Amino acid sequence: MSFNARSIVNKIDMFKATVCNSQPDIIGITESWTTDKIFDSELHLDNYCIFRCDRLLGTRGGGVLLYVKESLHPVEFYTKTAYGEHVWCTIGDLLAGVCYRSTNLAI
Repeated sequence: MSFNARSIVNKIDMFKATVCNSQPDIIGITESWTTDKIFDSELHLDNYCIFRCDRLLGTRGGGVLLYVKESLHPVEFYTKTAYGEHVWCTIGDLLAGVCYRSTNLAI
């Protein structure tokens, strides 16, 4: 399941209801608009691990979130790249991730 949220924080109740109904294994979100001022606890979903990459440039927008069911035992995976907003994890031999490339940002 994937979403372009344009601020997940102000849609968190609707998001949680959608996830509760469909119960996907993996959820990718672009345009999360999250910052270091937003705690993981505010984005928490029961039975899911969260991986996040907030936009660091101090501008509004951007950011990605990746939710994976805890039962899949995901492990965060770090890449060596200068690419902007991305987050990855491994699930067994599977590499899963979310990337967002803004047309306003240079790579």
